[in-house]
Amino acid sequence: MGLFDSFLWILNKNSDNFFVASFTMLGKMAAADGKISEEEVLVVKNFIGEYLVMTDQERKRALSIFFEAYKDKKDFKDVARSFYSTFKKRPVMLDLIFDMLFEVSIADGIISEEEDLLLREAAEEFKFNESKYSHFKSLHLAGGETINQNTYYDRLECSEEDSDSKIVEKYKELSSLYSKEAVLKSGIPEVFINLAAKRLEDIEEAYSMIKARRGITP
Repeated sequence: MGLFDSFLWILNKNSDNFFVASFTMLGKMAAADGKISEEEVLVVKNFIGEYLVMTDQERKRALSIFFEAYKDKKDFKDVARSFYSTFKKRPVMLDLIFDMLFEVSIADGIISEEEDLLLREAAEEFKFNESKYSHFKSLHLAGGETINQNTYYDRLECSEEDSDSKIVEKYKELSSLYSKEAVLKSGIPEVFINLAAKRLEDIEEAYSMIKARRGITP
């Protein structure tokens, strides 16, 4: 096996690991309270249809992994730990799967104690601090189409009390992390490219609104 072939094998292996681990964690999150609700299934189906670039066969496989996670014996924390071990140098992947986990947990309108426990386990394994966890949670608790000032700050993982310089610094960090060039260079699986692009749009919108309100100059 040549060097280039070896690189492709590693890339494909990691892509498959991301695919399997993602839908395994989503399935276990959905089943955390003892059942998988119709709302949670709908969230996952919409997520697959709207953001992921998949063949029909891949969609069927993703849903199969999602439902099978309810019955398998894998521990959620072990899956999260394995995921982090594989992708710890690719923070975009960690953010995206964490965001997806929150989407499923809030699908029925509330985050149960069991779901919150799994979210905190994922945050711990991903080495996220309490501040980052809180911003993700606040962002999702704000609800669907509801956009307010706090929503914009949470998108930038900042608060209204932060200085202008900190907000600008955080914006530059996130926009650089989610830029098309950085995402492609990170080796993120192709099926998740659209999701990363949507995250960048949210970051740009949030900074634009905060900058205008606070009079931050470029």
